[in-house]
Amino acid sequence: MEIERQKHFGAEIEKKISQLKEQLAENDPVGDPVSPDNAIGRLSRVDAMQVQAMRLALVRQRREELERLQQALRLVAAGKYGTCNGCGEDIPEKRL
Repeated sequence: MEIERQKHFGAEIEKKISQLKEQLAENDPVGDPVSPDNAIGRLSRVDAMQVQAMRLALVRQRREELERLQQALRLVAAGKYGTCNGCGEDIPEKRL
């Protein structure tokens, strides 16, 4: 892949990294543990625990995506972004 295209993708990757970091920095009380002392009722407590589990899964997914994007940015810096590690051929831009 040409250097100019790699730089273009690098800028897009940096933008997405910034967005993910902002999302991860948000302090969402939904991720806090559900206290057993909280008298919200049994069904409400189960619902709160389910919401908490979904929120924690979302945070985990965002962290994994952030790691993948940071790896892609390292490849851009090395001039290897967009090239298949196995065969050395260019990866079609639609897949990137």
